[in-house]
Amino acid sequence: SFFVLDEQGLRARVVPMSGPPPADGFFKLALRALSEDPASAYDRIELQWSADGLRANLEEGASDVQIGVTFTPYDPLALPVWRIRRVGGEVVLEVSDDAGSQIVEVARAPLPPVLMAGAPSFQANGGSTGFEVAIDNINTEVTPQPLCAIASMPDSFADGALAPELAVGEQLNGCTVSESGGALRFHIDA
Repeated sequence: SFFVLDEQGLRARVVPMSGPPPADGFFKLALRALSEDPASAYDRIELQWSADGLRANLEEGASDVQIGVTFTPYDPLALPVWRIRRVGGEVVLEVSDDAGSQIVEVARAPLPPVLMAGAPSFQANGGSTGFEVAIDNINTEVTPQPLCAIASMPDSFADGALAPELAVGEQLNGCTVSESGGALRFHIDA
């Protein structure tokens, strides 16, 4: 499924359940992007949390380009809401508190004319010790727009069943995924 990447963008609450990722681990939220100009498009737009902090990545083919500065120290309890959105001709990656009263821009970069963004994907590497992350309230605080804006894919994870766009297997390469307690939980094995 593909969606329009607009100013509301993708919003998700990301909460650590067992502390930060280990030094050799990470957790990331990514969007696949499709553009009018495939030669200048980013394949993936990502927010990645590691022991070093939070950073924004734009991936073009085999290259992984870090944009902005790694945001350290990152306090995931104070700023648990992650957002990827389009503002004019730029992609903006930011974090905020639950109320939206403290918004911190992690990065901003020029964006080719993006027509669509894929459903969000979550990637993780548990490193040497493993860790656990919960995702809650994807796009539940934004107003759905016509033409399948990415904000039209909400899930509060309160019903115990994943939205079809987010359905995944229970075990993915060392990462156990479940929905419980009103959150999507990722237990990333070492």
